[in-house]
Amino acid sequence: MDRETFVKGMYILQEAYEKELSQGTLAVYFEFLGHLTPAQLEKAARKHISKNPWFPKINELLQAAQDSQPTPIDVWHHLIAAAKAGVKPEMDYATERALSAIGGWDRFQYTSFDELRWLFKEFKAAYLEAQDLENYRPELGHQPVLLEE
Repeated sequence: MDRETFVKGMYILQEAYEKELSQGTLAVYFEFLGHLTPAQLEKAARKHISKNPWFPKINELLQAAQDSQPTPIDVWHHLIAAAKAGVKPEMDYATERALSAIGGWDRFQYTSFDELRWLFKEFKAAYLEAQDLENYRPELGHQPVLLEE
């Protein structure tokens, strides 16, 4: 997400908690949350606002974003339904990486349901690892950038 979109997303929190953030604070939040999509950031912010009376820390927003993501079994069932329909679904990074770990879409869609159950454990481990990489690790070497209004 670009900085301008991020600042607009953080505006929801600033208004809800009547708190103005400095450019330095916004830069730190952007460093750790900038990889989220605008929809993920908004959903995490709204979830936090509905449950907490205080301005969120970075880790609270990361956790809210993580909690709103589908579980490995949800994704697995979605992939099975897509395979039955014969249509490759659009996939996020974690799903693509996990599917690749078990042989990719072509192998998945032509594997019998009985055989697929043996692949789920490996899929789940790869999916959770990819989610962690995608959601909790800012780019290595990424330096905070002061945001301009």
